[in-house]
Amino acid sequence: GAVGGGRRGVRGGGGAGVRPPPRGGAPAGAAPRPGMTATLTLTYRQGTPLGDLRGEAWIERSEDHKTWCRGHLIGPDGVTVEAEGLFILPRWARERIASEQPHPTPRYFE
Repeated sequence: GAVGGGRRGVRGGGGAGVRPPPRGGAPAGAAPRPGMTATLTLTYRQGTPLGDLRGEAWIERSEDHKTWCRGHLIGPDGVTVEAEGLFILPRWARERIASEQPHPTPRYFE
């Protein structure tokens, strides 16, 4: 198949492709702020079938300009892939945001 897992599922690269949307890598709802993926760890729990899947992602915690996130991909038989990542609001972005807005520089994804 298109994701290289044959007729019944996707291979690891296909599961890795299901990750937070391209807003700098942060999970949906994190904020409209730029961010860079510092680390992203995927743990494969079982085969990921082709078909209907549900992805969930959330913010675990934020400190200063760092945000730790977790998420998972769910198939008909439960969680297939777990993910955790660290996302950074880089200095250049913090400085640019500060220069364009009258309020203080955000320290993390708000």
